[in-house]
Amino acid sequence: MSAFDKAEFLFKATQSEAGLNHGQEWVLDTGIEIDEGPVRCFAHESGQIGLIIPSAKEHFEAFQEDRKSTAIHLIKGKQQTDARTLFHTRLTLRDWHQKTTFYFFCDQILKFLDDTPHATPADIAAQLANWRRFFAGHGATKISQEIEVGLLCELEVLLQLFEDGHPNPIEAWHGPLNDRHDFELSESAVECKASASAEKMHLTIHGTFQLQTLNNKPLHLVFRRYSKHPDGDVSIPLLLEKLQEFSSFNIELFLERSQNLGIDFFNAQARSSFERYFAIDVYQFEVSDDFPHVKLTNDDNRIQNLQYTIDLAGPSAVPGFVPTPTFITK
Repeated sequence: MSAFDKAEFLFKATQSEAGLNHGQEWVLDTGIEIDEGPVRCFAHESGQIGLIIPSAKEHFEAFQEDRKSTAIHLIKGKQQTDARTLFHTRLTLRDWHQKTTFYFFCDQILKFLDDTPHATPADIAAQLANWRRFFAGHGATKISQEIEVGLLCELEVLLQLFEDGHPNPIEAWHGPLNDRHDFELSESAVECKASASAEKMHLTIHGTFQLQTLNNKPLHLVFRRYSKHPDGDVSIPLLLEKLQEFSSFNIELFLERSQNLGIDFFNAQARSSFERYFAIDVYQFEVSDDFPHVKLTNDDNRIQNLQYTIDLAGPSAVPGFVPTPTFITK
């Protein structure tokens, strides 16, 4: 666990303390100290959790509380001691379903405070403003199996890019942006296709450009088949756990990209709606002129909403088959 990958650990430690009476809370030091004192995390008897961030009196008095989100608040607090009054702000999670996103946010706040020990409540409010959209939530909307297996394929390629040490894998992930290809790398592009069929190896091509490259870069097609099973060892939550193990995993950018999909990956209700699968097989192709595709004369864009199916049965005989794939997780 890195120095700034511990919010979940800290909050679970506070929540493990049972027997709090009405109105009581459990407080634990985070190990981060700023100019005004130590930053602590808390778990309240009501179920709320959050950070207690000390503040100078003048900054405290100038700060306006932030209650714009129903899921997360930044409010004022005081503690009276024998010697003086201590001022602080409380970053409080109020929607338990969004605790995973809150853990990520708190890790970012702790890193920010460690780098900026003179930070004021207004600085914390600015950080919250940047993250507010991530706490909007999308509920537990059920996605289709076609979309789910497609995302599995994309996340597995994303994981492989991390494992290979590729620079900025999430920036290269264009699938959520509805761009031409799912991944745009400096040296190539990658298109992901997936199926839940055990009998057929069919993939669907949408539009006239999905199998065309930009700037003459090589285009690779990764095709995976999955079989749904309650004991399967592949799922979107499991792949996310693997991605989070990489120190270079940019959670803020991942959340920003995934919001375009309308899926809240870290909402507890949404996570429980994802299925588990076994991987059946996986193949990679280089999309050359000989790879099966529809060639069009469409200079004036009169052909619209093109969609067709390619049968990849007998994959080794398909032009462009790559016997030693490069974008496939081991």
